[in-house]
Amino acid sequence: MHIELSKDGRWVHKYIHRLVAEAFFNNYSEDLEINHIDFDKTNNRVDNLECVTRLENMKHAFKHNKVTLPPPQKPKKIICITDNKTFDSIKDASAYYHINSSLICNQLKGKHKSTHGKIFKYKYGVELEEV
Repeated sequence: MHIELSKDGRWVHKYIHRLVAEAFFNNYSEDLEINHIDFDKTNNRVDNLECVTRLENMKHAFKHNKVTLPPPQKPKKIICITDNKTFDSIKDASAYYHINSSLICNQLKGKHKSTHGKIFKYKYGVELEEV
C-alpha cells in the first residue's frame, strides 16, 4: 500500500509501512527492510511491522515456509566448438580455459557469439539435458 504526498507542487511516493516504521520505531533506517510479521502486506499496524536486515527478513520467510529453494539442477554438458572439447559443466570449461564462468554462461544464452575466441554449445541441447 502506498500514498502520494505533495508539497509546493512536488509529489512524493511513500509506502504506508515505511511511514509507520519511521514514525514509531527508534531503529528505523532507509537501509533496513520493513517486515510484515503476518505476511499480510495490507496490515500496516505498528504491532505487525518490524525493521530488519535483508538476511533477517529472508530467515523469517524461510521459517514460515513462504520462500522455497528451487530444486537443484545437475550440470549440463557443454562442448567447445572451437576446440571440439567436451566438459561436464560450465565450471569445468571455465577452469580449463581460465575464463570466468559467467562469460561462458552468457555466451550459451546467446548474449555473445563467442567468449575469448571460443564458441560453446550445450552438448545435447538444453531440452535433452533437462530430461
